Amino acid sequence: MRNCEFRFRDTGKHQLTESIINDYKSSFRTHMKPFVILILSIVIISVSFSGVSARNGTISGIILDKENKESIIGAYVKIDDTHFVTATDIDGRYILRNVPPGVYTLTFTYIGYKAVSMNDVVVNDNERISIDLVMERGTQELDDITVVSYRVTSTIESVLVEVQNLSQVVSGVSAQQISRSQDNNAAQVMQRIPGITISENRFVIIRGLSERYNNVMINNVMAPSTEVDKRTFSFDLISSGALDRLLVFKSGSPDLPGDFAGGVIKLFTVDEVASNYLRVSIGGGYRFGTTGRQYMQSDGSGTDFLGFDNGFRRLPSGFPDSRTLQSSPRNDQLRIDAAHSLANNFLPVETTAQADHSIGFTIGRNANFGKRSLSSITTVGHSTSFKSFDRNFFRYFEWVDQNRPIIKRFDYVDSNFHKENKVNVMSNWKL
Repeated sequence: MRNCEFRFRDTGKHQLTESIINDYKSSFRTHMKPFVILILSIVIISVSFSGVSARNGTISGIILDKENKESIIGAYVKIDDTHFVTATDIDGRYILRNVPPGVYTLTFTYIGYKAVSMNDVVVNDNERISIDLVMERGTQELDDITVVSYRVTSTIESVLVEVQNLSQVVSGVSAQQISRSQDNNAAQVMQRIPGITISENRFVIIRGLSERYNNVMINNVMAPSTEVDKRTFSFDLISSGALDRLLVFKSGSPDLPGDFAGGVIKLFTVDEVASNYLRVSIGGGYRFGTTGRQYMQSDGSGTDFLGFDNGFRRLPSGFPDSRTLQSSPRNDQLRIDAAHSLANNFLPVETTAQADHSIGFTIGRNANFGKRSLSSITTVGHSTSFKSFDRNFFRYFEWVDQNRPIIKRFDYVDSNFHKENKVNVMSNWKL
């Protein structure tokens, strides 16, 4: 605000009034002139834009059904190759505003009606075009539609419902629960079930009974024994990624085998995959008394890590059979020649026991062939384990009487070293 100072002298009233008016005129020119310029600029720009907008055209109209002449609500109206698009209102009317001058193609579409394209629509400056349209219903014959439903069995809820509907004492684990854990194989999964004990990281003991008292079924088919010297099943052969669900029956029923005392273990594998995937699992273990200690082993073939011999341990050609050797005298030349024909590789090799280790791959694939799909899940695994222990053997001569001391007949320590290589492959296919 400008400060004004008035000094009165001996002048007339007319001169004083004229001085005040001149002073305010000077103040207005100095302070109000920029505001006036700004307002005039805004007015000019607005008029310019309104002039540009006025040059654009408008396309409007109404869309009706050809049969009943009713308005079509929600039909799409689009100017091809532009961003102009709209839909009809409740009365079937549409409007496209501010369309630049030019030649366009309009497309009208609605579900259940034939699409209509209108070419060479000319829009001039500041022109309002009215285009009404009647759309015809479109009929299209479809092929047969088959609705197929599948029962989902891999979720926690589905396993709980299955267990509740059974009359036996059953415990179960679903694939959904398995995916949330770090378990690599079925043996590790079963450790989470109450009443289950895992022996040697692979055999299952139910309620304290030995593994030979159990039955194992894979997809409701009896599984053979994986060991040559006893009736049991090695659960570390099955990857956890291949399991759909796992049920342990601890009581009998007519639909279960009757030759078990511990329990029946049912494994169900995944038979269908939704998308392609590859999973890799790596495991390791430290065995007290073995890992990192002295370990003795014999020479072997280059394929021992795969679980089979490549011929390194094959008997030489012409080696006599067991019956011939047993029937020959002890010092017979036949026995001497047979012994000399064997390769002299019986000396053990000293090494250090490694930690137990395993690796597994689970591959899921799904391919579509027209109306059918081929689904497969394949698991490949390899594991190596080391085990060593000492066994004391001693025996005394027969005791005769208290006056004669008992003499020890023999006393020695037998050191046992076991190295086990396992390769497992399982593949499920569904068409």
